[in-house]
Amino acid sequence: MRKEINKKLFAEIVGTGSFLPPNKYSTEDMKKYFPQINLEENLKSIGVKTRYFVRNLDTNEVAFTNSELTTQAAKRALDAANMKAEDLDLIVTATASPDYSIPNMACQVQELLKAKNADAIGILSGCGGFAHALTVATQFIENGFFNTALVTGSEVLSPYLDFSHPKCIEGQAINATIFGDGAGALVLKASHNDDGGVLCSYIGSDGKRNPLFLHDSGSKMRPTEETIKNGLHFWDLNLRLIVGLTPRFMKKATNMILSKSKNNLDKIDWIIPHQPTLPLVRRFAKDIDYPYEKMIIHFDNIGDTADACLPISLDMANKENKFKKGDLVLLVAAGAGWMYGANLIKW
Repeated sequence: MRKEINKKLFAEIVGTGSFLPPNKYSTEDMKKYFPQINLEENLKSIGVKTRYFVRNLDTNEVAFTNSELTTQAAKRALDAANMKAEDLDLIVTATASPDYSIPNMACQVQELLKAKNADAIGILSGCGGFAHALTVATQFIENGFFNTALVTGSEVLSPYLDFSHPKCIEGQAINATIFGDGAGALVLKASHNDDGGVLCSYIGSDGKRNPLFLHDSGSKMRPTEETIKNGLHFWDLNLRLIVGLTPRFMKKATNMILSKSKNNLDKIDWIIPHQPTLPLVRRFAKDIDYPYEKMIIHFDNIGDTADACLPISLDMANKENKFKKGDLVLLVAAGAGWMYGANLIKW
């Protein structure tokens, strides 16, 4: 129960963490493992040099499940915050690749962490989910419902790589070219100090022209011999829609949060954008007329980690001492659904 009942609460970021799996693959490696497709031109233009997989492409062994990967990032964030798992009131996870459709992966993370006092909320999402997860956690803290929260974004896509199905070659080529596995986490704590924390959030959705489906993973379509024959157990990804709409939704989220927070881009010290490819990030920077060199990018070294992109990049930049006290940092993302959003942070 808070004492200063009339004073506004803020969600302060007290710890960050990230975790990448052990299997690192270069562009040359990917060409070797997947000779049946021509990756050369795609890899050159997209800008990714290395990515990390939970799956060992030689043995097909998987080192971590998504919940395990997320737990490792969470432990690092808790260590940075000098907190124990039992100090958490809330866990919010965002991912498109949970261990199971049910149970909710946030409950699995709660159990792995032994965060016995925490409620657990899972957001099933494409690349824009972390902005929603951070917004949800921030709202619970700002209204005094919870005092502490763990927010995670994670993705495990390498187990889906499979070129054995002729109908899935194009989609699998995109997956092999762009994506990497990883997890990132933030720890939030209620504070009456407005010197730092999550200042403002904006989230939006648009169910039209969804670019990504995993058809037989829900109640609408049960996995059968026929669905497997038709390749419906693989990601069905429309690259044209992603290329066309991702920068547009990210621009909308940016404009909306600037308006909501009564700021302009001149006041923003850093932007951490979702990073599907380097050309798309450059296009987004041009669309909003913001210096590309002031965008924090890790895509070339880790690939598109989807829902993990924002928290991983935030943690890496934090560890690199990019931020100084008082910096305004804008997180912005958009992904399948569509789900898009932005969070403005004062460091």
